[in-house]
Amino acid sequence: MCKSWEIYALIDPRTMRTRYIGFTTNREKRYKQHFWSAERGQGGHLYNWIRSLLQTGYKPIYHVLEYGTGDGWKECERFWIALYRIFSDLTNLTDGGDGVLGYIYTIETRKKISEGVSKRPPISDETREKLSAARRGKSHSDETREKMSAAKIGIPKSPEHIAKVAEKRRGTHHTEHARAKMSAAHRGKTLSPEHRAKISVALKGRIPWNKGKPTTSLEIPTNEGII
Repeated sequence: MCKSWEIYALIDPRTMRTRYIGFTTNREKRYKQHFWSAERGQGGHLYNWIRSLLQTGYKPIYHVLEYGTGDGWKECERFWIALYRIFSDLTNLTDGGDGVLGYIYTIETRKKISEGVSKRPPISDETREKLSAARRGKSHSDETREKMSAAKIGIPKSPEHIAKVAEKRRGTHHTEHARAKMSAAHRGKTLSPEHRAKISVALKGRIPWNKGKPTTSLEIPTNEGII
């Protein structure tokens, strides 16, 4: 008798995005293995992601994509990984099916992937409202925020990433309404001496707001109109 299997996805509960797709013949055992490997410091994008979830009090959502018996799981796993790579940031290091990298898909498989993407129904307004309502009012605790902040400290951004962020922001402007909200949020706040010192160091050597003219006691720049 052929053993049954299933192709599953691990979903990030914070974003509801699929981050990993795998194969197993024992759901409960395989799910626990992921935590066991992450807690013991195993490397890789998958276990780094799982550790980041555990540190903030979350666990991946286990979702079954397909199930069957026999040897068909290899092709199925490859299909689902290829499909989700199109619109998700997967942590899978291989293309599936015994971890074969660079697998060349048949014309039939390519057609199935294309049809699967084109038939994905759009998210209805009702579903969007439910998702919005489920997240509304939720906020991380101070402890969780500190853990999330600590997890990101020291992670350098590549020059390519910095260039993309700069290009995306170039030429964008806040609306008057957004400026008013941001101004109101900062009104009445005072900066600590340490914060002021950091700003002073960061601005040192830059052209002042009055475009290079000497600043006199009558030309002190203000924050008015600057967000």
